[in-house]
Amino acid sequence: MVTFQPTKITVEDSPEPVRGPERRAKPKAGAQASRDQTVGLRASARAVGGGLGNTANNAAAQLDTVVLPTTRGRRETSILLRSAAQELRYPCEEVPGRRKKNGEWSEAYYGIAPEIQRLRRCGRVAKGPFAILTIDGNNKAGTSNVETCGRALVCAHCGKQSREERRQLLHAMIKSARSQKIGVYFATLTVRHYQRHTLEQSLSVVREAMHQITGTQRYRKYAKLHGLGFVSVVEFTWSRKHGFHPHLHMAFFQGVSPVAKGEGGQWLKKGSNPATWFATEEREFVDWFRARWLALIGESDLPDADERYAFDWRPAFGTETDEEVNGELDEYMLKDQGEGKGLEFYEKSLAFRAENLASVQEKNAISGTYELMRADLKTSDTMAEQSEHSTLPMFEVLGIALANGGKGPEAKAWFEYEKSSRGLRYYRVSHGLEAALGFDEDTRTDDEIIEDRKAVGVPVIEVEAGSWYKMVSAGHLPAILDALEKVDRPLAERVETALDALADMGYRARPAGEYSQKVMQQSKSPPG
Repeated sequence: MVTFQPTKITVEDSPEPVRGPERRAKPKAGAQASRDQTVGLRASARAVGGGLGNTANNAAAQLDTVVLPTTRGRRETSILLRSAAQELRYPCEEVPGRRKKNGEWSEAYYGIAPEIQRLRRCGRVAKGPFAILTIDGNNKAGTSNVETCGRALVCAHCGKQSREERRQLLHAMIKSARSQKIGVYFATLTVRHYQRHTLEQSLSVVREAMHQITGTQRYRKYAKLHGLGFVSVVEFTWSRKHGFHPHLHMAFFQGVSPVAKGEGGQWLKKGSNPATWFATEEREFVDWFRARWLALIGESDLPDADERYAFDWRPAFGTETDEEVNGELDEYMLKDQGEGKGLEFYEKSLAFRAENLASVQEKNAISGTYELMRADLKTSDTMAEQSEHSTLPMFEVLGIALANGGKGPEAKAWFEYEKSSRGLRYYRVSHGLEAALGFDEDTRTDDEIIEDRKAVGVPVIEVEAGSWYKMVSAGHLPAILDALEKVDRPLAERVETALDALADMGYRARPAGEYSQKVMQQSKSPPG
């Protein structure tokens, strides 16, 4: 039975049988997988509605109308995009492994890469006999005991979770820096590119140039003198005319304290924060960084970078001349100019400026963290007028590839992107920066972040593994999660409604019991 109390949720082992239709003889695995994949593909195309599914048959019309479903919930969108990535027909490639052919064992064979196989199992395959639906303290429904791929760059659902976790940490670091009078700056580094340049070629130039700059003695001198640290993120876009455009978004911190490794190997603060640099010192560093970036790009096989756009640098919090703040201040002064005189009015205007400047600066900082970390939420600026010049975020490229039946330049670009992103470290924090700002060093991989997030919450429903695969493939998971989150009804009723809905759709499920408790306990226990 499942017992719900106002402040506590208690799940006990239930003698209640699994609800749903009786089991039938299983078809062959290959036929079952093929049928489920077809059902999932059609469900995904239908579910995205005016975005990916209801497009015209010809490719030109599809290119004009395909958009990400921004009006839908982020969770539903991420699940649908994950299904899109899973259901494309990826080209076979030479992969490691031993397979017998013509009576002999070979060290490699042509087939589907393990990374794609893992992507296709993500969210669909239970780790045991049951997948688990959970509710956390914020009334958010989630899943547990299911396989995940942890590929933030190609799986929208895994990417949403790991990227948001990192975005929140970056926001906390910026708030900590602000409280310590540490300067924060946002920078964007780009390269010029053409269709003939492969993603791997452009990406290697970007990463190598950044590695060379931050590894020079000159940079280390600047970092020590001015207390510099950074967070960097690689982002990708694509267009039909110019091909792939990998670029770097960075958050620089100026004035952080020096750090050193302690006996346990962790970073520790050592000394006081350096003073805020003067405008001339900031300009000297920026000019040197830009010159080194342009020089290194010029030495590569890529075209010379455009000096106007190659390196963009701006303060994260804005300045006191922010138009929004000054506009509100002017309104305030014009409205109340007759109510205050002399010093009293001057003090009131300063208080208003300080209050509004803080809110605008906070807004700038938050938008900056989304710019760096949440590339999965971005859409192109000119989707209504798409052409070969349109620069598209990669998940829009995926949407167009699916709408075109996995063919065309968008599909080819997505396949190249998926292959180049395998094992790619897209997120980097300079050594000791987190410790200098008062945080523990976060060395978790995307996989580990996702597992930690799945361990949060209380189990409420167990769904049989076979039913779970069919439910996720058919696109029914978002509706079940939404039903569990309807706060206008008691949780016990929501669980009962979800169970009835699952049974009506032919899926076998039951209230959570001892099995779920053991699984959740194991996921919260430290390894070893």
